[in-house]
Order: sequence, then C-alpha cells, then structure tokens
Amino acid sequence: MHPDLRKTMAEVGAPEGFEDVVASLNPISDDQPDVPPHWSVTFGVDDADAIAAKAVELGGKVLAPPFDAPWVRMTVIADPQGATFIASKFVPQNRNLATEANSASVT
Repeated sequence: MHPDLRKTMAEVGAPEGFEDVVASLNPISDDQPDVPPHWSVTFGVDDADAIAAKAVELGGKVLAPPFDAPWVRMTVIADPQGATFIASKFVPQNRNLATEANSASVT
C-alpha cells in the first residue's frame, strides 16, 4: 500500500467506507466480450509510466501501456517468465472518469 494512501484518500474524499483494498471483484465490461474471466495482482506504485519503462528495461513486456482509469493511472505488465500484474498509481483527479465516459457515450 502506498505510504500516504489513507492521508490522500482523506484529503480528496474517498468513496464512503474505503479503508484498504485487499481484494475486489470487478465485472468485465460489455465492450470487452473477448476478455475471459481472470484474476490479477495489483501493486500500488508512485509512477506507472516509470514502472512500465523499467519493466521493459529488465526484460518484461508491457501488455497495456499506461492509461488513465477511474481513480488511477495503471499499466499491465508481464514479467520475463510470463506472470502478469498491474502497476497502479492512485490519481484522485481521475475519480470521475467512469462517469465522464458514460456521459460522453450517451448521445
């Protein structure tokens, strides 16, 4: 967990009841029908872009380049042996991305 996560969440207004994310179940969106059910590990990092670059430098592969998502900037990486994980930077300013995306898609 990021060392200042609780402080940052208190300052920006965390979702009600938030303490620590230990596990979560997330639906696969309807616009990704080819994505099979799966599990993943997410590490909180200070800079998702730098982590993606370092992973490549160390022989890993970036499966999803860094991108902004609700509450985070994240990247999906495979290590040299093929194990995958997510590196995620908490970005309070991204909290409304899902709402904004849904609003933009309604015409």
